[in-house]
Amino acid sequence: MRTDPSPFFNATEESLMPLTLEQFVALAHRHAQAESDADVAGTLATLEAEPAYTFYPAGRKFTGMANTRRFYEGFVSHFKPRIQNVEFHGEAVGIGGLYQEYTISLECDDGQVRDYRILGVLVFGDNALAGERMYADEALFRLLAGSLWDEMERI
Repeated sequence: MRTDPSPFFNATEESLMPLTLEQFVALAHRHAQAESDADVAGTLATLEAEPAYTFYPAGRKFTGMANTRRFYEGFVSHFKPRIQNVEFHGEAVGIGGLYQEYTISLECDDGQVRDYRILGVLVFGDNALAGERMYADEALFRLLAGSLWDEMERI
């Protein structure tokens, strides 16, 4: 557990308290904005020390900050430049996370632009985001994860 007061804690003089639901939602929005801005450090700063990312229905996951950093560095350098358009469909807040649905138009390896529908869940942890659960096509996940794909654990 972190012991330093930061934007991820609701600090008081007596103790560090977990974030409120409203604070988690604001943190999830900061995370999404940092991703959009290709800000790897800003994205990672919204996460707990050992985040977990799961991809469904493909049944793959990775964990840990080192893998998460690698994932976002690949996202910024290899995946984000392929994005042609993002259409946001909406979001909902649940006790365990912020659910966002969108369609991404992506230039694929064959040069064709394809649309992929995604449901992403920014998972609330104890005092920061615990990672993400994503639901989309495996072809999209393979492009998104890049070289990390073959090393991901099957679930």
